[in-house]
Formats: sequence, structure tokens, C-alpha cells
Amino acid sequence: MEITAYVRQNGMLLAKAIFMIAARDATNSGPAPVNPLTPANELEKCFYHEALERQKRREGKLPHLETKRKPSKEEEQIMYEVFTRTKGTEGPTPTDMTALPPDCRWMSNWHRRTLLHPFPEHRNEANTIFGGFIIRNAIEIAFITASLFSNNYPVIQFISDVTFNHDIPVHSYMKLKAYVVYTQDNYVQLMTVVDAIDGKSFTQFHSNTLHLTFSCRQKVPEVLPKSYSEALWYLTGRRYFQRFLESINRDLEDCGSSPPENINGEGECI
Repeated sequence: MEITAYVRQNGMLLAKAIFMIAARDATNSGPAPVNPLTPANELEKCFYHEALERQKRREGKLPHLETKRKPSKEEEQIMYEVFTRTKGTEGPTPTDMTALPPDCRWMSNWHRRTLLHPFPEHRNEANTIFGGFIIRNAIEIAFITASLFSNNYPVIQFISDVTFNHDIPVHSYMKLKAYVVYTQDNYVQLMTVVDAIDGKSFTQFHSNTLHLTFSCRQKVPEVLPKSYSEALWYLTGRRYFQRFLESINRDLEDCGSSPPENINGEGECI
């Protein structure tokens, strides 16, 4: 089932979220059939067809494999241009191969991490940590990281698809790491990695990765990669930021509005 939730205040759309929910049987041992929907009017038909289009995009893009996609020719050119900018005016030297351009920061210096111990009160019916608890803590550490990076009070604008690769048992420890991976104008793109340590075997495993977009009141410093692995994170953050812009444009087209000027960083985007 696809369920769309809207949050409005005084007629203004504040937030929109799309949830994909799988039905389970009464014993939670397998899938359960879902009653089909039949649109009853033109408005419902519009919503229904939009959901079908989103389903096609999900099947074609496989957004959870975004981080494993090989850089395109355009992205390879971007990586080379970033490398050229960080060589300095005299080029690389044997002692220092990089130089930071003005009003820029190294990606390796802008990450924050924490370790949490969930309690049984945070579990769901499957006796694993509730997904909402995991997402909330991932958003909080991303917000803290974005605040420290921008010296500002950032506002979350977009959360890309959240897919859980592994359940987290109640007796586990949660490791959360937030990285600033891309910036543009007054926007900060962050990647939050959620790992877990089993409380019995003490083996570490990956749960999920969140990609979040925050906006600030003024332009933020540019973040630049210092290694090849960071360059791949940089490109991944750029891809998710482009998806944020595409989502904004689709929503504006649906409501018949034109893109606001502040999409280029000249103001806030709510």
C-alpha cells in the first residue's frame, strides 16, 4: 500500500510524506492480501495514476542502490574539477597534495557520531527497535551536524527514500554517524549511517542509510572531498540533492505553480 500524508496549516503545505507499507497476516509469519482500490472520481483517479507513476520510478531507479552506481562521464568531470581546485596555485607538493580553496571546508572534518543503547520501550511488535525511533535519532544527529557546519538553525526540507536493510534487535547498540557530503547555496546535504552492534555476539551490522536535505537562512561554506571515497560520497550527495530539486519541481507542476526564485539559494524554501 502507498499512503500519502499531508501536513497543512492555514492552507499552507508544510510537509508531505509518502509511505510504503506491506501487509502481514495475523500471525506475522507472511504477507497478507490487500483489498484493491477503485477511484471514484476524477480527483481520486489523478492520485491513483500519480501513485502508479511513482511505483514505476521506484522499480526503474532502485534508489537504495544509488550509492553503488558507477560515476557517469559528467560526474567524472566534476570529480576532476574538484581535484583541480584543491591542488593549489603551485600544484601538489610531496608534503601536501591538497590545498583548501577560500570559503570551503574539508568533508573529513565535518562528521559527528554517537552510540545509543535502546531499551525495550523502543521495540515494536516484532521485538525489534521501532523504525520511527531509528529515523528520529538519525534526523537529530544530522540536524546537529548541519547546525554546527552552518553556524545556523537549519530547517529540514527533504528525506530521501528510507529502506531498512536489517532489523535491530532490542538488545543491540546503535551507532549513528552523520556526514556533510554536499552543499549548494544555502542547502546542506547530509548522509547518516545507522549501524548496530549485537548485544550478544557483539558483531556489527548495517541497518540503513538516510540522505537528508537542510536549508539555512544564508549561503553555507562549500564542502569538498579530500579522498576518492569522499569524492564518491560527494557525488552521491549531489544525486540526492538533484532528486530533492526534481521532487520540488514535480510538486509545483502538480499544483500549477512556477519554481520559486529561492530554489537557487536566494531565500528560504518552505
